Amino acid sequence: MKNMLADFCIGVGVAAVIFLMIITLQTPPLVPTLTNTLSVLIVGGLIGCVTLVMDLVQKFWIALIYHFAGTILLVWGLFLFNNWSIDWITLLVFLGIYIIIWAVSYLLLSSDSSRLSHRLNRNAKH
Repeated sequence: MKNMLADFCIGVGVAAVIFLMIITLQTPPLVPTLTNTLSVLIVGGLIGCVTLVMDLVQKFWIALIYHFAGTILLVWGLFLFNNWSIDWITLLVFLGIYIIIWAVSYLLLSSDSSRLSHRLNRNAKH
């Protein structure tokens, strides 16, 4: 439960940053409403919870497929709920954002793992 809450909060944070970037870069600009802002944050939190599949499924590529499917379904539902149009450009932007987030997550996790390994090796020598 603690992991789910943490993942939900991380998802909300990531969604907030992405939503602000889209609002800023989109032409014509999207005027955020309370409803679409809250729905973006809630779906972002749910996408964060979908990340828990990575802990449940042993094979990374299978877990990644499940995560991608869950994420795209949630985003599709978000677009339907807010009456936003979905076209090929939208799908390409989604895919680009998805890949960037995974790359950043991978680099952060790899960096954390390296630091932990270094500390364990250093402590083992003493």
